[in-house]
Amino acid sequence: MAVCYVEVFFLQNAVVDAGLLYLAALWRGVRARPGRIALGAGLGALWAVAACLCGGALCTLPAQAVAALGMLWAGAGRMSCRETAAALGAVWLGALVAGGAAALGLGTMLAGAASGVAGMALLRRRNAPPPPRVRLRVVFGGTEHAMEAVVDTGNRALDPVTGLPVIFLPGPASAAPAGRPLALHTASGVCVLRCFLPEAVYVNGVPVRAAVAMVPPARLPYALTPWALCAGTGKEAIA
Repeated sequence: MAVCYVEVFFLQNAVVDAGLLYLAALWRGVRARPGRIALGAGLGALWAVAACLCGGALCTLPAQAVAALGMLWAGAGRMSCRETAAALGAVWLGALVAGGAAALGLGTMLAGAASGVAGMALLRRRNAPPPPRVRLRVVFGGTEHAMEAVVDTGNRALDPVTGLPVIFLPGPASAAPAGRPLALHTASGVCVLRCFLPEAVYVNGVPVRAAVAMVPPARLPYALTPWALCAGTGKEAIA
């Protein structure tokens, strides 16, 4: 017969509840306060112990919802109705993920940690800041093309003849002057583009020397500028 000590059961629930409260704070986009999270996790663990020992009405869904609200208010402080609903949804979603992981054979604490790490990774990706952008002006064929371009720190392409860094512009190959082939190895495979030297290039109003390659708009929705061309402009991002 399996035996579970009250202290171990309390500690397991406190750790999982702390992770869920931290996840709820990230979901709301606010700073997590360790003291309040510890208070909320302790209250949630006490309720779990009481529900396990007494059963009955404490194990019903309404009672669990009330306990979750109390844990949230203790762990996060006063919130609006909308914030409370969002935080409660994050807690319940995290609890469901943790319960599913536990049903697959993981221990309670390990399941809670796995769900918390996965949730935080998703939120970090969701809340990641947009890439910096610059004002780009390129003159070729007697026409000036002005646009915003994303600063691509992974762009290491060089013109095979001049050794200049390459700016990628969305557009048909027919719009580019005659140039030379440029072989690229990317995550999606190998491709060959045509690069050329424009008449002038400006990044944030600063003239720079660079080659240009045209990429079909279906494969490139916005222009890409190498970081090497932006470091000396004095203002890398426009937003």
